[in-house]
Amino acid sequence: MEMFFHPGVPAFMTTYRLEGKLIALGFLDESDQGLSSVYFIYGDSYQSRSLGTYSVLRECALVKEMGLAYYYLGYWVPGNSRMEYKHRFRPRELYKWNENLWCEEF
Repeated sequence: MEMFFHPGVPAFMTTYRLEGKLIALGFLDESDQGLSSVYFIYGDSYQSRSLGTYSVLRECALVKEMGLAYYYLGYWVPGNSRMEYKHRFRPRELYKWNENLWCEEF
């Protein structure tokens, strides 16, 4: 788990439980303005529960509770079926690394 936490970057882990059983984990970085979703994992037997979508909603609520302004969904790879849930959230912005530019729609 050390690979998800870096010295000098405030970070934490969220846990998701069903009837007391751990079913998913989320790793987030914290900045002075927002939270960034670094990685999210869940048990294969819970795939039909849309836990990625649930984690986004829960983490957005956490951003509001903490009085922060932004939530970053983290990496999105077009065509990756495990990341498609991220594409359904709006409004959204995409950072184009090769152009050093934020785009409002994609």
